[in-house]
Amino acid sequence: MPKGVKYGGRVAGTSNKSKQAILDKAKALGITPLDYMLQVLNDKTRDDADRMEAAKNAAPFVHRKQPQAIENTEMNKIQELSEDELLQRLKELEK
Repeated sequence: MPKGVKYGGRVAGTSNKSKQAILDKAKALGITPLDYMLQVLNDKTRDDADRMEAAKNAAPFVHRKQPQAIENTEMNKIQELSEDELLQRLKELEK
C-alpha cells in the first residue's frame, strides 16, 4: 500500500452521531435544523460543549466563506445606477 493513501473509512458526507441527533430532534419539533442549532446555541442552561458543537454546525449556514468585499463588487456598481439605467440592464438580461 502506498504511503499516505487512505483506504476504507466513512463515506464523505455521512452524518456523524451529533449531526444526526440534531436532525432527528429538529424533525420531531417541526423546525429546520438551523433553527434547532440556534436554539441550542442560545440556551444558557446547556453544556458549553453542546453549545459549541451547535455553533460549529450552524456557522456554514449563517456566515459566508468568501469575504463580502470581494463578493459585493458587482452589487456596489448596481447600487450606483439610476432607475433608468437599472431598467435598461433588466431589459438586456431578458433578451
